[in-house]
Amino acid sequence: MSDFDKYANELIEKSKFFLAKGRGEINKKAQSAYLQSSVLFAFSALDALVYSICDELYNQGELSLHEKGFLMEKNVSFKEGKFNLINALKMTRVTERIEYLHRYFTKKKIDKTKVWWSDLMHGQEIRNNIVHPKKQSGIKIQEV
Repeated sequence: MSDFDKYANELIEKSKFFLAKGRGEINKKAQSAYLQSSVLFAFSALDALVYSICDELYNQGELSLHEKGFLMEKNVSFKEGKFNLINALKMTRVTERIEYLHRYFTKKKIDKTKVWWSDLMHGQEIRNNIVHPKKQSGIKIQEV
């Protein structure tokens, strides 16, 4: 296990820690802070784990330049008659990279009617409401 994978596991453990603190908290504001922290750490862990897998594939050298750019969030440019990866950030959604990885390893597209996919989408919505609030919203232990 790489140091980066260990770091991703630490993020998961932090998420679990804040969830446990939230479950035991009676003060609603403190509980909300713990639960929001749990969600943020969980999604940081997910991002880290997905990145780690993408990095492994990138370094194997079997992917096309465009696939490498997509997975590593780099731009592909065309210069002097050939395509190159450049360090300009080209953001991709973690869900898109998950879809790519799923198809890469299973040779099948994701069945988006599965519970795990809808749970991921709901979790992402909760995370987005924390990071990019458009309205005041609460969070429940069951959602975390």
